[in-house]
Amino acid sequence: MAVHTGQESFTCDICGQRFSCKKSLNSHLTVHTGQNPFACEHCGTIFSQKKNLNAHMKVHTGQNAFACHLCGQRFCHKKSLNSHMTVHAGQNPFPCELCGKRFSKKRNLNIHLIVHKEQKPFACDLCEQRFSDKTTLNRHMTVHTGEKPFP
Repeated sequence: MAVHTGQESFTCDICGQRFSCKKSLNSHLTVHTGQNPFACEHCGTIFSQKKNLNAHMKVHTGQNAFACHLCGQRFCHKKSLNSHMTVHAGQNPFPCELCGKRFSKKRNLNIHLIVHKEQKPFACDLCEQRFSDKTTLNRHMTVHTGEKPFP
């Protein structure tokens, strides 16, 4: 709510996403850095957040109530099983607007976008600064126009 009420907000320098608290921003930054400091001591799977590791631990304790009838993989939430089923159905509803590659999960698309951060095909006509996506270029243009991006 802080973003909508005009209270102090925290903005990601990489993608421009805004957060109402510093903790949320720091958690979000792992999407860009690829940092995964939490490792499962049973299987070695790594996670960016402790809560995700805790949820994963149910795999090893047998607490996952939802099983995929096609491959046997188990999940602790019905939502996770439903998301997993798109893998078997060949559904990839999340396309990359930069290269056309498609992904079954939004998170995987966001991780993929890091690849394009090194490529900067969008150039500012006024100062030649380059950007990896059109949205960031448009946001940059407000530097030259003096236009405020939000009312």
